[in-house]
Amino acid sequence: MLSWNNYLIKKEQYEDLRREADKDRFIHQVLATRGIGEHIHVRVLRRLGYWLAAWGCYLREHFAGEPCSDSGSRIDLYASKAT
Repeated sequence: MLSWNNYLIKKEQYEDLRREADKDRFIHQVLATRGIGEHIHVRVLRRLGYWLAAWGCYLREHFAGEPCSDSGSRIDLYASKAT
């Protein structure tokens, strides 16, 4: 059987967990209303993809001697190459 001190300790642990869950829920609500959260990952992956495509273009120009189809703003990775 639980003693009174054990009961108070368990009750305090439960309340701590509940407060932490409420805080996490509040943070997720705030991030969802601001449009932040998972959208950051999308922007990071988009930027990473752009950097990788630009690096591939640089490597192609440098080592294969082929000019890139688009030297500036946007690289179309899905454009079919006429052979």
